[in-house]
Amino acid sequence: MSGAQTRRAAAELLMLTLDSRRTLDEAMAKTDSYNDLEGPDRGFARVMASAALRELGRIDAGLSPLLSRPLEATSPAIRALLRIGAVQLWRLDTPAHAAVSETVEAAKGWPDARSGGSFLNAVLRRAADTDPGLDAMSAISVWPDWLADRFAADLGAEGAERLAAHQLSEAPLFLSARSDPAEVA
Repeated sequence: MSGAQTRRAAAELLMLTLDSRRTLDEAMAKTDSYNDLEGPDRGFARVMASAALRELGRIDAGLSPLLSRPLEATSPAIRALLRIGAVQLWRLDTPAHAAVSETVEAAKGWPDARSGGSFLNAVLRRAADTDPGLDAMSAISVWPDWLADRFAADLGAEGAERLAAHQLSEAPLFLSARSDPAEVA
């Protein structure tokens, strides 16, 4: 599989999760482009989508000054690819040339995003040269304003900040051997 296919799958996961209000697990089960991936490509698509969802508000805040129009005014496919490209640059330490070129290639091969390839290229090139200061942003900035307000009302400002900080940490991964543990040792 190509890097472009991996990024398209990640963007489709993001779209299905955000626009169709599915969980990421549901999106992974229903997205053909994701299910066609294997091994490291499949894992990287999941990592990109998870990281973008985990810090969605911060990613959007970082993209906002790079755009001439509101992010929500872009098509869902372009919006998802912008977020996937930005999370690669700002959080996943993907080399800039790979993040930009493969994400733009994903747009070129996707009818829903094809018309936005030049726009995507321009914005992601600017993003590659920008430090949006994600870590300096409040932890609650990961959420949309309406959700941050709701959590602050229910949990208090400090409680909402602590909850958001927990959201920013990746869950631990626990592995266990299926066969006899003595054989594995």
